[in-house]
Amino acid sequence: MQKIITGLEEYAPISEEAYEAIAQISICQIYKKGDLVLKEGRICQRVGFIEQGLTRSFYYQDGKDITTYFASENNPCLSVYSFISQQPSQESIEVLEDSRIWSITYNELQELYKTYPSLNLLGRLLTEDYYMKLEEHTRALKHKNSKDRYWEYAEQHLDIIQRAPLTHIASFLGMSKENLSRIRRI
Repeated sequence: MQKIITGLEEYAPISEEAYEAIAQISICQIYKKGDLVLKEGRICQRVGFIEQGLTRSFYYQDGKDITTYFASENNPCLSVYSFISQQPSQESIEVLEDSRIWSITYNELQELYKTYPSLNLLGRLLTEDYYMKLEEHTRALKHKNSKDRYWEYAEQHLDIIQRAPLTHIASFLGMSKENLSRIRRI
C-alpha cells in the first residue's frame, strides 16, 4: 500500500491521517492473467490502483475487440465513466499479467473527499491527467499516421510496448496487427 501512496503523492501530498484512513478501508485483490476486473454491463463500484501488474480496458464493436486503455503499476484501474456516473460500464477490464490491485468503493471515496478535503485536489489532478492522456490519444488517432502513432507511444510507454500483446497495442493505436508488425520491422 505504501508504494501506491508514494505514487499518488507525485500528484499531491497526502496527510498521515488521510493515509491511515485510506489504508484502513482499502482491500488488496490478487488477479491472474486473463481475469476480468470489470465486465461490460456491470457498474464499476471500485477504483483500484495497481501495485503490480498490467490491465487493459476494452469493448467490442462489430465483433472486434477494441483496446481503449492500459494501466500498469501506480496507475488507476477503473472504468471512469461507469465509476463516476455509477451506470453500467460499456467496457471490460482484463488483467494482462498477474496483478495486485488495491481498491476502495465509490461511496468510500466520497466519504474520504468529505473528511479529507485535501484529497479532492488529488482526485482532480488524477482526473485531469486521465483526461489529458485521453485527449492526446484521440488527437493521435485522428491526426497522425500509424507509424508516428506507434513510435510516439513506444517512446512514452516502452514498458507497455514490452509487456502487452501486439494485438492489443495495435487495437489501441487504431491499426491492424499486421500493420504494426510492418512498422516495428522498419
